[in-house]
Amino acid sequence: MKFLLDTFLREGNLPTDLMGVYEKGYLILSEEQNENRRAARRTGVLSAASRLEIPSRIAAVTQLGNHFAVWTGAKAGNMPSEDVSIAQLVGGTEVAEQTLNISGE
Repeated sequence: MKFLLDTFLREGNLPTDLMGVYEKGYLILSEEQNENRRAARRTGVLSAASRLEIPSRIAAVTQLGNHFAVWTGAKAGNMPSEDVSIAQLVGGTEVAEQTLNISGE
């Protein structure tokens, strides 16, 4: 609810469809929320749209690949077959406002 109010105060209107509401909400969540970091201008080099590309990739891989979770354990040998490893998520690029090279670092 807060993001709807913040969106209206910031832009003077609200998205007209459900997809627009979700997209706007995710963009807001992708912005740096910590006021101390914002005040110190330590918000990182990625824009909110670029930050959103990373969880979007994870969502696409898990949903389209029928995976249940991202395995963050140390040994891939113990990984359940329904999980996807971080190594499987990295590589290639995503394009938002800037081109992101997706690496494991």
